[in-house]
Amino acid sequence: MEKQEQKQIVGLDEFDTTVSLWQLLPAGAGRGLHRLKTIVNSIHNGQVKQSLKPLSLLIAGKQGLRTHARCVLRAWGLERPGELPAHLLQSTADEIFNFFSPSQMADSHIISSVSLLYPAILKTLYEVVSTGEFSKYDNIRKTTEVVPVFSPIVMTTNAKDNVPTYFQQKIDHIVELEDYSEQQLQLIVLQRLKYCNLDYEEEKVLQLIVEYGLEKLHNIIRLLKSSITVMLADSRTTLTVEDIKTVMAYS
Repeated sequence: MEKQEQKQIVGLDEFDTTVSLWQLLPAGAGRGLHRLKTIVNSIHNGQVKQSLKPLSLLIAGKQGLRTHARCVLRAWGLERPGELPAHLLQSTADEIFNFFSPSQMADSHIISSVSLLYPAILKTLYEVVSTGEFSKYDNIRKTTEVVPVFSPIVMTTNAKDNVPTYFQQKIDHIVELEDYSEQQLQLIVLQRLKYCNLDYEEEKVLQLIVEYGLEKLHNIIRLLKSSITVMLADSRTTLTVEDIKTVMAYS
């Protein structure tokens, strides 16, 4: 009897670094995801002359923002994004300049929770988005240096209205994602399990992960990851209801 080839288990964290925009499950009626695909296709197929300022995109919604942002950049053929949340982008006075520095060798940029940027930091980002360059004063040389930025910029926010109107007007594309339904969240759990080459005991596994995760995607993925850890500790590749309950008992 031939031995059945055992599928290699893939780490859940690899999903965000490899999944295609066309593999993402739509939220709500899928209008936001459809528009992102349209923008990507338009850029690939269009005959519009390249602008001097970088292509900019704002993705607004409650869940899955960074995953969508990374997928859009991969769809554009960009594999080395510089990525920081707003809080870290303003951790020091020079961080925003370091982020866009050509020495970083990034082919694109992702800024999450952009609406949380302080006005002083947002000013530099406003320069970049609207003109394709930013100015920085050199205290040693006592001169102002102008640095060009050509790489696309994808920003995220929980609500579009939290971003100042004057800034929105300079952004090339603004896309709003709808909320996931309970069923869609269960399908996301199923998709992640299949991606990892794992099985599940019954439909209740999917239901419990979404329920215990309070229908919030980041909670759901964390719970799924912890449940897989319990499962693997028992040398199994089928996720069970007991695995989930074991994780919840630790909480």
